[in-house]
Amino acid sequence: MKNASFSWNSNKICLSSLNVSIAAGSFVGIFGQVGSGKSSFLAAILAEMNLIEGEIDTNQSSFSYVSQSPWIFVDTLRNNILLNEIYDDQRYQEIIYACCLDVDLHLLGTRGDLTMIGEKGVNLSGGQKARVALARALYKKADIYLFDDPLAAVDRAVAKLIYERCFGSNGLLKTKTRLLVTHQLEFLQETNQIIYLSNGFQKEFNENFVNEDRNTQEEDSFIKTMLHKESGAIDHPSIICDEKPTEIYSNWSLWNRLFTAPPCGLSGFCLFILLFLFSEILFDGTNYWIGQTLRQINREEIHPISFVYKYSILTISLLGTNLLSINLFFHIFLNGTHCFHNRMIKGLLCTSMEFYESNPIGRNLNRVSKDQQIIDEFLPRSFIFGLSTVSTLFGSFVMITLTNPYMIILFLILIPVFIYFAHLFRITNRQLKQLESLTRAPIYSLYSSSLNGLIPIRVFQMMINERGENLSFGQCQLICIARAILRKTKILLIDEGTANVDYETDQIIQNVIATKFSDRTVLIIAHRLNTVKNCDQILVLDKGSLTDFDKPMNILKQYQ
Repeated sequence: MKNASFSWNSNKICLSSLNVSIAAGSFVGIFGQVGSGKSSFLAAILAEMNLIEGEIDTNQSSFSYVSQSPWIFVDTLRNNILLNEIYDDQRYQEIIYACCLDVDLHLLGTRGDLTMIGEKGVNLSGGQKARVALARALYKKADIYLFDDPLAAVDRAVAKLIYERCFGSNGLLKTKTRLLVTHQLEFLQETNQIIYLSNGFQKEFNENFVNEDRNTQEEDSFIKTMLHKESGAIDHPSIICDEKPTEIYSNWSLWNRLFTAPPCGLSGFCLFILLFLFSEILFDGTNYWIGQTLRQINREEIHPISFVYKYSILTISLLGTNLLSINLFFHIFLNGTHCFHNRMIKGLLCTSMEFYESNPIGRNLNRVSKDQQIIDEFLPRSFIFGLSTVSTLFGSFVMITLTNPYMIILFLILIPVFIYFAHLFRITNRQLKQLESLTRAPIYSLYSSSLNGLIPIRVFQMMINERGENLSFGQCQLICIARAILRKTKILLIDEGTANVDYETDQIIQNVIATKFSDRTVLIIAHRLNTVKNCDQILVLDKGSLTDFDKPMNILKQYQ
């Protein structure tokens, strides 16, 4: 970069006058406080930002990238790592080990890396998602590797192991050009170059700008003890429920609720049946009357003008009856589908979180969109057409048998054949419709998850402001904390609320929590012990089990 300035749009410059030269194979650290432009710097390298002035030259290098918010899609853990790359078992196992995922695969049970991962990685912890995204980036062979704070979501001991196995002088990427964004100064000691950013400007790096590393030996001892505890593998079933076609046809109670839904109810449905039968009788009776009357006209037993008058009255009556019955039918049917829709929405809003964890969003979108469209638009048209066809066939059968009774023999032969082929068509058509519905849901899921991983997808397969993409991850966390302060609640839950902010900002936030939330119950989940060392009590979890619950002083002493 030479005097390069970048912006997400043409109105405001986010990075100004950058002069950066990176040698091939070097290890570069990128440091700065929250909102200083670290993530934007990586985005600028990837050509995701607009170059306002200056120059940038990447020598047509290929890139691999880990975003600050890990992108996980609905598939197996292995496919989340491979991302359409050819499977190389030796390289794959090396990367699994380097990213400390070998223990996690053991804990997933017998399926291991073939375990299905839910929407946005709901059945993975934050640290596991970060390591899966890291493994994906390592598996791709590239010239330059960009890492946006991948160590923030894991504890100190695991972070050190990942650093040594991936980024360090003996790591997998020791010969590659690698840029690492981090708030942890200890991981910048082996770098060949440090880029210090402040409010979008490049400044000379000096340790006086940042606080000294606050980590203590107690924290390392504590986490290492927790990390190396022996535990057996538990074979957990996959959280994702497979969507399978059902062989159960719609029962009569379902149709009863559809046609007797309020406000018309059972009386409205009975009225429709009477109107429909009257319309069919009127139609067949008119045809029969026409045949008889034409014979009388030929014998000059009736005047043609009288025939025209009567025929006009019958036709107008038939038209009016048909319009009335069809309008009533669609009114009844759409009221029923409206009730079904409301029940479905109520069920989705009131169901447990387990339902959303085990059913991808694409499956739910498929049900509330395409399936509802079929019920609202296709089903009523098909139903009224089928009802009209059956009634017409029955009326024709009656008229033909009255004219020629011997046709009953032919009908008795043809009707069973027709029923048999209709049954075959019904089975085949139902299976095809189910297959279409089942294959549409993964497309919706992939589309939805792809919106959350636009930059990684563009990097791996060669900006929107929704959900805070124009803010850094640390800024998003600060906004969430501010929102929690403004909302007056008795209990506050903070899940890794300061994982992606620097230590100085973390300390400020802890002071704010101590003062602003002194009258509330606060539960904090964190990997940094300095984040929870001032709490009244610490609860230690390991593999889903409670191992300790005591004051911080006693907890630290116990694991020293």
